[in-house]
This record gives sequence, C-alpha cells and structure tokens, in this order.
Amino acid sequence: MSPLNARSPQPISSDILLMLFALAVGIFLSHTYHLPLEAPLILLPTSLILIVISLKLHGNLNYLGIASKLLKAGIISCFFSLGILTESLNRPIISFPPTDSDGNFYGEVLKVKTKATGDMIIMEYLTPECSKTGIKGYMRLSSGQFQEGDIIRCRGQLSRVNDSTNRMNDGFRRYLLSIGITTIAKCKPNEVSIIGYKSSPAILAQHIRTNLEIGIENSGLKKPTVSFLVTVLLGDKSFLDPTAAQTFSDAGVSHVLALSGMHIGIIVFILMTLLFPLNFTGNYRLRYYVTFILLWVYAFISGFSETIVRATLMTSFSFIAMLLQRKNSSFNALCLACLLILVVSPEALFSISLQLSFLCVAAIIIFSEPMNPINMAEHPYLYKFFGLITTSLIATFATWILTAYFFSSLPLLFLPANIIILPLLPLYLSVAIIYLILHSIGIQFDFLATLIDSSYSGLLSLLNLISAHGEAVVRISPSLISVCLWLAGITILAISVNTTRRKKILILSSTFILCLSICLI
Repeated sequence: MSPLNARSPQPISSDILLMLFALAVGIFLSHTYHLPLEAPLILLPTSLILIVISLKLHGNLNYLGIASKLLKAGIISCFFSLGILTESLNRPIISFPPTDSDGNFYGEVLKVKTKATGDMIIMEYLTPECSKTGIKGYMRLSSGQFQEGDIIRCRGQLSRVNDSTNRMNDGFRRYLLSIGITTIAKCKPNEVSIIGYKSSPAILAQHIRTNLEIGIENSGLKKPTVSFLVTVLLGDKSFLDPTAAQTFSDAGVSHVLALSGMHIGIIVFILMTLLFPLNFTGNYRLRYYVTFILLWVYAFISGFSETIVRATLMTSFSFIAMLLQRKNSSFNALCLACLLILVVSPEALFSISLQLSFLCVAAIIIFSEPMNPINMAEHPYLYKFFGLITTSLIATFATWILTAYFFSSLPLLFLPANIIILPLLPLYLSVAIIYLILHSIGIQFDFLATLIDSSYSGLLSLLNLISAHGEAVVRISPSLISVCLWLAGITILAISVNTTRRKKILILSSTFILCLSICLI
C-alpha cells in the first residue's frame, strides 16, 4: 500500500480555504491595480443579496442545491470584496509630510532596526501640532539614541521611495510601499532631536522586551549565547552576529532563529509542564486557561509578528476546540489564523516570512501523517523518529523553490542539520529558560551556565561542519513561472491526498507539473 493511502488525511474545510483564497486574491488585485474604494462598496451589497436569496431558497427542498451554490458564491464574493476594502483602507498615502515655518518636519518613531550600516528608523510623520498625518517614512542614523515612541524634530532632505541603480536594490520601492513607507528622510544626526515621548501598548511591549534583553545580558552567559537566546526567545535578530546567522542559513536551519510555531510549541510545553500542579485543584481546564493567557502575553511582548500571531491563533483555536470538546483540524485553524491576519494587516500577504510559514505548516499538516511509513500504535517511538525525518523533508520539499526564489540559494545538507537540531532545541531552550528564571530570583547555578554556553558553541561548530563553511550551498534563481508551476503541483498533490477518486491521475499530473517546473529553472 502506498504511504499516501496508509492513513486518513487531515480534515480540511474547503469553505475556509476558499474564503482565505478569495480574501488573498482581493488584496493582491487591489494592491497590484490600485482598485478604488468604490469597488468593494458595489460588490458587498451584491454579495449580501446572493446570501439573502440563498437563505430564502433553503426553505424549498426543490431549490436546495441552487441555494447552497448561491450561498457559497455570496460568501466568496463577500471575502473578495473584503480583501479589496482592507487593502484600500490600508494603502499608503503618496504625499509629503507638512513642515513648519522653519522647514522642520516631525515624526513619531514606530520602530528602530539596528543594521550594520546604522539604525533604520521607521516613523510616522506628524503635523507641527503633533497630530498624525498617516504618512510613514524612514531614515538611517548611526547615533543609536532613539527608541520607539520618541517624538522627533528633523531638518533635512525628503524624497519619495525609489529603486536605486544598484541591481541588488531592485524591488526595494515595492517592499517599502507594501509596508506603508512612502518617503525617505536623509538627515544628519545633529539635524534630528527628541522633543517628546508617546506611550502605547506597542511601546510598552518594547520596554518589557528591552528589560528582558537586559536581564539575559546580565545573566552571566557568554555574549554569543546571549545573542542567540535573545534572538530565539524575543525575536530581536539585531543581537545575533551576522557570521552566526549565515552559519544557520548555510546549514538550512535558519528557521529556528525566527519566532514561529516551533517556538510557540516549546513555550506551550514549558508552560503546561510548569502549571501541572494546577491539575490538583480538581479543574484540569484551569491549566489551559492560564496557558492561553500567558501565551498571548508572550505574543504581545514579542511584538505580534505575523508568524507568532499565526501560531498563537492556531494554538488558541486548538485549546478552544478541546475545551468545547469539538473536533480540531490543524489545517482549518491555520487557514482561519491567516484569514484573521490578512483582514487586520493586508500587507502581510506580501511578507516573505508569512508566505514561507504558511506553505511550510500547510505541507507538514497535510503530508506528514500519510507519508510516515511507521504505524504509531505499534511503534510509537519509531513513529516519532521517522516523523522528524519526514517533517524536515516535507517542509523543504514544499518551500525550497520559494527560498531559492527570494534568497537565490539552497542548502544541500538541511536534513542532517534539522535531524540534529530540532529534537535538541526544545531541551536546550527549556534548560536556558529555567536557568534565566532561577538567575532572576538570585539563584545561581554556574554549571548550567557552562552547559548552556558550551552547547551553543558546539552547535555552531557542528553546523559549520555540516555546511562545510558555506560550500554545501547551491546558488540557484528559479523563475516566477517555475515557482507558480511548483506550487500548482504541490496543490494538486495535496488534493490527491484528501480524495479517494482519480488519485492516480492527480498524482501523475502533479508529478508532471513538478518536473516541468524544475526543467524551466
């Protein structure tokens, strides 16, 4: 029997998937062709009319099939309109900020990203009266004195975002516009001054995150270890040494540096373990309620990135389904989480991290169970071991072409690196978190610090050995046509896993499309 037929597939709701697809298409078309705000205002009433008609027809058994199709068409049209509407409302305003009589312009610092060339400050411009204009810009400064929430006064040159003549800068304008940045401010450090400060939930999260970073820095661990822990626990990649980041990338395990579902899973495991004594209260649900709240507190502190929000939403849906004693579908939870993210932040559709994350998680959910050749009931430990291998293979199989398209490189020895690091990372982070908690309350275990430092140093050495210091990496740049064909082949293969009819035809056609996409690279 083929592995694809070995087990029941992951239950998938086509309705949620269609809603997500319609929303994404609406956002994409609105972003690409700058559709006017009037378009969804015309489509939405039409969608509602279709839904009302379908509900009226549902009372008549003769028109039950037509009513069902009209209802689905109305819902899809409604989400398509919603995609256009959300993108239109979040579309950046292409204009320049106002200046006062002395030629100064003002801004509120939204984010500070530390780069090798200096700090990249993303700000929202203000009127001279310090009210928001809705226009975002950015500038680079090497002073390092600014924090989120600072109200700054600037005097310098403003210009619209544009691609430079440098080939590596191609697409820079499109990227900045997709996140709402429309202007570049070129100012000298002495032309920028802090005139005030504003508080907000995001800034509160930043302050908490900064204090936690300071706590990790003062924990007695070595600097490379501190940089790694700040990156994987708090999502601040500015701490990590570029050489270490490249080592993770060359070995094909750079995903462990970005806060994602794996990190949320580790946090949930640690919280559920620490909160186990709550079960003795007689209310087993209390542990899940507390974990649910603490998980969202962690998402808040880490900055509500798309991948963290997606993973937290998925976990929350799983908790809710379990507490309500309903059947849970990981794929449906994934689609619903992404749908909510796109409704709130339509620009997330163009985020590389969200695209890779969604494709990777979706492929693992759909293929990991049927592709595991071991029967879980007969050999549970062997099943978990092969699950680790198949999960790494499936994740890379699904996302390699997107990785190569965006980064023009493909690690060859990703499998041994993932097999080594994925089982050990939860244990390592658990020990590190326990050590940091104990250190924060004044209990010092030097042997734990030595173990944590030496383990990270050994990990870097091992990854360098696996990647042959970057030589085990293929430089490849697939075309957009190849990317589309590959994704189409993956989609058809996923459909074949979740259907009993025409399975062989679907598998053969998906294989042909996948091979064709490789030939066109």
